Amino acid sequence: MQKTCSKCGATFGCKNEAPGCWCESVCVDAPTLALLREQFDNCLCPVCLQSYSNLQAPQQEVINNNA
Repeated sequence: MQKTCSKCGATFGCKNEAPGCWCESVCVDAPTLALLREQFDNCLCPVCLQSYSNLQAPQQEVINNNA
């Protein structure tokens, strides 16, 4: 199924919450995911979703270094 990104308007393939969708491989923490659900009505394209995953990387590093 083709969808339009709620953030940038790009068209991308989506399995509509079916198992095996590309988005399952993108790690987004629970607070960020909740924020995305508040801000956007529908899915984000791979580029936009990955940009939110990349924002978390430094925080995860700090958490891992403090363990």
